[in-house]
Amino acid sequence: MGSREGDPPRPFTLTATQRTALEAAAAAEKGVRRWKRYRAVLLRAEGMPVAAVAHTLECSEASI
Repeated sequence: MGSREGDPPRPFTLTATQRTALEAAAAAEKGVRRWKRYRAVLLRAEGMPVAAVAHTLECSEASI
């Protein structure tokens, strides 16, 4: 997320407000694609590696 190809993804944190907003958006989302995007951001913010997020969400690492 936001890194050049070959560079490891940079860790980031979410504020409580951001996390709450993303969780609410994910819960309300009817489209799978957007839901996966919200979940990917939440999982990465928890420190989950890109490969694990991709496996969990059943998508490619490039999608993360």
